[in-house]
Amino acid sequence: MALHEADHETLVRAPAQEIFAVLTDYERLPEWQRSVERCVVLSVQPDGLASEVRYEADLLVRRVTYTLRHAYQRPHRILSEYVTGDFRRFDGDWTLDDAGDGRTAARLWLRIDPGVPIPGRIVRMLHERVLRAAVDDLRERVEGG
Repeated sequence: MALHEADHETLVRAPAQEIFAVLTDYERLPEWQRSVERCVVLSVQPDGLASEVRYEADLLVRRVTYTLRHAYQRPHRILSEYVTGDFRRFDGDWTLDDAGDGRTAARLWLRIDPGVPIPGRIVRMLHERVLRAAVDDLRERVEGG
């Protein structure tokens, strides 16, 4: 099956710590991530950050459920490893790098194997719907309050 890998980056007018806090508030992700319908924290690390999270998302072509295990390099990186769900593989990585002038370069990288062949036009639509939208939604949430 095909492994799809892509990334998207934007500048956010906020420090990395503020962005990190928004990204790790999993219960509130459905309020601003347009494709995420529900998040359930399944386990928590001793520092209070979520270890495993189950997501339910609407990807337009279908609804999916998946669980990711998260690791952190606070406040600059959130690594996500696939545990189980509707994909064969789903890994991701948020990086938050200081861009100067109180701005942060927020980048999301994803690697997904859906387990079935997907036509190129659907892959492009998913990049827009999931990847670009996630990064743009983050910027709007942080900058817009």
